[in-house]
Amino acid sequence: MSGVDLDAIQARAEAAALGPWMIGKDNSDRVILAGPFSALLVAKVGNVRNPLLAKDSEFIAHARTDVPALLALVREQQAKIERVQALHSKTCDISGSNCEAVADPSMKCTMLVCGPCGESWPCPTITALTETDPSND
Repeated sequence: MSGVDLDAIQARAEAAALGPWMIGKDNSDRVILAGPFSALLVAKVGNVRNPLLAKDSEFIAHARTDVPALLALVREQQAKIERVQALHSKTCDISGSNCEAVADPSMKCTMLVCGPCGESWPCPTITALTETDPSND
């Protein structure tokens, strides 16, 4: 998720009024979004008779609970990926030692394998974790 600042998103979510947020109407028949206190006006979204604007207001109101849930899921998935990456380490098949630990830098190992699975480096697991999805390009 390059370019996404999860810490900034989480800080904004934690600073916002606690939910649940509500969707209602003010005196001008416009959709409003309010926090847990009805006096807290968060946003006016347009005329309630317009179904598209009503959907926008529903989206915004649910963001208060959706964003923290998504943040928790993303952080959980990141932690799982990091655990898998830590298990799959690059090793030099010739010396059996970590290639970065070779004393003579001119002796570059050409037989890199994944230590735990023995596949050529990068192994299919690391490739799956690090390659970008071509359909997103």
